[in-house]
Amino acid sequence: MLSVMTIPKFNELFTQVLDELSDGKPWTRNDLFDAVVDKLNLTPEEREEKISAGYSRAKDRVHWACAYLTYAEAVSKPKRGILQITDFGRKLLADNPRGVTLAQLEKTPGLIAWSERTIAAQKAKKGQSSDVKPQIVSGNAEGVSPLEQMESALASLNADVASEVLSRLRTEHWEFMERAVLKVLLRLGFGQDEEDLFHVGGSHDGGIDGIINQDKLGLDQIYVQSKRYKEGAGISRDTIASFIGAMDIKGVNKGVFITASHFTPEARKAVLESRNKQVVLIDGEELAQIMVQNQIGVAAIKSFTVYKIDENFFED
Repeated sequence: MLSVMTIPKFNELFTQVLDELSDGKPWTRNDLFDAVVDKLNLTPEEREEKISAGYSRAKDRVHWACAYLTYAEAVSKPKRGILQITDFGRKLLADNPRGVTLAQLEKTPGLIAWSERTIAAQKAKKGQSSDVKPQIVSGNAEGVSPLEQMESALASLNADVASEVLSRLRTEHWEFMERAVLKVLLRLGFGQDEEDLFHVGGSHDGGIDGIINQDKLGLDQIYVQSKRYKEGAGISRDTIASFIGAMDIKGVNKGVFITASHFTPEARKAVLESRNKQVVLIDGEELAQIMVQNQIGVAAIKSFTVYKIDENFFED
């Protein structure tokens, strides 16, 4: 019996795909993907793991293994949604008992020709010379799928922007942050419009920086407190207790405390112990991510669309 393993990279699945297809019969994509994944002995959590696009991570990797085998002409598509091993695929499997690798596929005439066509099309679109120096368009050294590469790059770019957002919040005037967090909460669905936001802040704010009316009569209110604080200086239990106390004096049961720093474990414990109050804590890292995701304080400069075949269009 196979031991439990992590999800193999797409370039580790070429042999498994060819093994399933080696019976020579035509397989539907879904049946093939299921058969390969079933033999990987994944945990339930790994089987359910999804990439951000919503697809199964394991099946996404099987898909790309099939795609590269098709580019290499080891697998054919005799008709829509059907995959079948070719004579070359059988030879590739027989000649490599220790497993078919990406390096081997990159040397096949089929994958080389596909790569050249892809690069030529990209250069033509950009108005560059059509003289193409053969290159291989393939996955990276870690073997993650092209879609995963895009998601990883996007996550890295967004993390960098979020870090810059947080740095700016920490250097702006404290009143700027007090007003900014109200806009963030409005975007998250607290209140209906800007008329429901009230900036209280100041030296005599009574521990409250803002108020959000959940209804036009102000019968359901959320109290907001923000603390800029420099990096490394955490929000203490006493600070949270003071905020909860201010809510209690006003008879308000809902509150949001936001900081550009972080909360100490004792501060988070104080919220859990306050059973009659609903208090949400948002630290600097989470605040920056929320702002990037909701395009608050940042501007989108480029978007990408990933396509897949619309099977309904090709229905008989």
